[in-house]
Amino acid sequence: MDYPEKLIEIAKVDAIEYGEDTSKATDEIEKKASKLKEFPKWGKQLIWLAIRELVYDIRHKDNVARRKAAGDYTKPAKVKPGEDVRSVYRSLYRYFISGTMLGLIRGEDLEGIAKSERAVGEGHIFNARLANRLSEIVPKNKTVEQAVTEKRLAIIFQQVEEDQEFSKAVVEEDQGFSKAVGD
Repeated sequence: MDYPEKLIEIAKVDAIEYGEDTSKATDEIEKKASKLKEFPKWGKQLIWLAIRELVYDIRHKDNVARRKAAGDYTKPAKVKPGEDVRSVYRSLYRYFISGTMLGLIRGEDLEGIAKSERAVGEGHIFNARLANRLSEIVPKNKTVEQAVTEKRLAIIFQQVEEDQEFSKAVVEEDQGFSKAVGD
């Protein structure tokens, strides 16, 4: 189930227009959308989508707790759970990937999930590299827009994209070599 197309059209404009002011963007989108004749019909669909986001958020927090219990984070857990709780969190089959418990994923689905997760990860890696690069040139008391011209920002974007493409090529070459030697 996806968001109604007319709602998406409204949201695209206001989400960009209000930048970091998420509350203002949300208020404006709701104000405009509520004037549409379709708005009352969207109620059940929008509630379902909000609940789905809540489910994703809960699963994310559960995954974090599992990783902490398995020792994947450097900081120790704040709460020392009893053995019963620890045994549940140690069941890594209950770890969620792409909205599904790991233990329930079929082999035929793994390659598609891997591609999807890799694409999301690459987006996050790009954003991290871009932020790192900009942190070198943007003074702490200024915004990116105040410190970097749009022309220079376009050049930086291109450089980060090229660096990312090079890194992906090296990883793919490494993976090919590993398969060839039987790793």
